[in-house]
Formats: sequence, C-alpha cells, structure tokens
Amino acid sequence: MQDLGVQASSRVLSSAEPLKTLRDVCQNFPFTARTLSKLKVDRELANEVNHNQNTLYGPGFSGLFLNGLALPIAENDFFGLLQTIQREMHTVDALATLEVPSKTISRLVSLPPPTASLRILWNHPSVVYLNDIEKDRKYAQFGSSLREMTRMNMWGQMSFCRRNVLNMVFVLDPTTPLGQALLSYMLSVFQNGAPVRFGLVLAPGASSASL
Repeated sequence: MQDLGVQASSRVLSSAEPLKTLRDVCQNFPFTARTLSKLKVDRELANEVNHNQNTLYGPGFSGLFLNGLALPIAENDFFGLLQTIQREMHTVDALATLEVPSKTISRLVSLPPPTASLRILWNHPSVVYLNDIEKDRKYAQFGSSLREMTRMNMWGQMSFCRRNVLNMVFVLDPTTPLGQALLSYMLSVFQNGAPVRFGLVLAPGASSASL
C-alpha cells in the first residue's frame, strides 16, 4: 500500500487519455485501490517521487501546477483557474502561429516566471564606478588574496580582501529625496572604509531608487 500513490500516478501517465483516467481514479479511488495495488511499481517514477519529496516539496505536499506555474490552492477559484488556462492557451496559440515546434513551445511555457528584482550587468557602460578596491591607496591594508575572505577575524566575522568582489550599484535619480538619501547612505559606508566598490546608474525621472 505504501506505493499506491506511485502506482496511481503510473496508471495516469501511461493512459492514452490521462485526464479522463485521472478523473476516474480520483472519483472512484476506494474502488480502484485494489486494482492499482496489483500494478508493477515503476522504479524510475518512484525514485523521482522520492527525490522531489526529499529535496523540493517534502512529504505530504499538495500543489497545483499549470505548465510549471504554481497556482494557489487555497485562494484559487474555478473562474480564476479558467482565466489562467485561457492565458496559457493564448500563449500556446500565438507560438504555434509562428510555427514554433511543439516541443519548444512546451519548454517555453514551462519556464519559471520572471523575477521582479532588478539585475544589472556589472560591466555595462551605464554603470559608473566611484572607487577601485584593487588600486586605491585607501584599501592598501587589506590582503590581495581571495583566501583572506575564508578566514574569520577576531570578532568571528568574514575578513575582506583587496579585490573588487563586493559591489554596491545604486540606481537612482539624484534630484529626488529618495535618491539623495541613498547617496548619503553610500557616502557613510564609504567613509567607514569598507572595501566595497560603489557604482552609480543615473536614472532621471525614476519614481524610486534601487540598490
């Protein structure tokens, strides 16, 4: 009985009509359990389930996914689910119109959603760096070897080195109060002598400042 979940999953995956089989198994589970328990356990599927339980979701996890997109079970309703399915179908139809192969479409719609965090290429020409840890005399007291960062100092904290490994890039509009506050914060960190390379990206008209 301990493999009944894997056996039920195997039954659905091997079916010519997986959605219909899933419905039948869920609606008649007490009656189909005896039949399912006699199925040969797919060891590859069982190993994948164990791996997911031990590394990704944990035992007893319940979730709803659509093309890899996690849907909130507690808050989702039928109409919200229907709208999500319609959006996914619209995306698939648009890609199919462009004659994108079906396997490629499947991979594209299964990509994780984009993160809302801002990412900046460190060597982009729009980033202006104000100091250089490796060249400025201000940081001459720090060792140049990266191994320095693996050693703890006398307070049990990470040590620093004279390399440009710690970078703070500020995206701001210096004419706004928030942008000026960030500049003041950057100046205070710089005056403390921390071996951090500071970069600026000027964004006139930005509604907020970012670090």
